[in-house]
Amino acid sequence: MAKHSNTINFILTPIVALFFFAFYYRAHLNYTEHVVTNLYMSGFTALVFVVFIAPFLLLTNSTSMYYAEVTAFLLFQVFYRTVTYYGLM
Repeated sequence: MAKHSNTINFILTPIVALFFFAFYYRAHLNYTEHVVTNLYMSGFTALVFVVFIAPFLLLTNSTSMYYAEVTAFLLFQVFYRTVTYYGLM
């Protein structure tokens, strides 16, 4: 996953945008707007991961600390996407 994260992000962005397009169908946003929004969000979360999470992952060698950091990043990502889509709507 770490080796091919760009490819995975490239593949998943249109799929996630399609999910949000189907979920927020009544918001009258087209699919392209969802793709652009997801591109911005995935770019920002990747930047946060590289700047804040990756250095801590390199410094810790404990498995439980690794899972705590990844869980914290996942919660941040869910919170950020929720706030962003709420502001978009």
